Amino acid sequence: MKKFKSVMNVLLDVVIVLFLVCAAVILFVSLSQKVEKPGSVSQLFGYTFRSVQSESMEAYDENGNPAEGAFFKGDIIICKVTGDVNETYEVGDTVLFQMPITRNSDGTFAECAPPEAMEVIYVTHNITEVVT
Repeated sequence: MKKFKSVMNVLLDVVIVLFLVCAAVILFVSLSQKVEKPGSVSQLFGYTFRSVQSESMEAYDENGNPAEGAFFKGDIIICKVTGDVNETYEVGDTVLFQMPITRNSDGTFAECAPPEAMEVIYVTHNITEVVT
């Protein structure tokens, strides 16, 4: 009976630790999504969490299997925030950038020049070509 009780105590401790770890991850993600001011990206310890919103970053190999390094709708991406416009990027890098938009009456939006922009959204994409 004592052995059973000690095994149950260990299992209960494991469940509690897993619960606390999950709660900490949820708190971490929730806090990282809070934006302090318009036009800024929310970040925690220099990183920001983003979810893939469309199929535009999906890639498949010649057999129709998901390609290595591809992102799919619903995936969570952890981005390092550098803010360095002189940073050099290469094909295959994933970047997060600001895109000024104007919203249409039907809920869609269009990219526009900053003077006409109603708001700024953040877009995550893979670099497919570097033009100098």
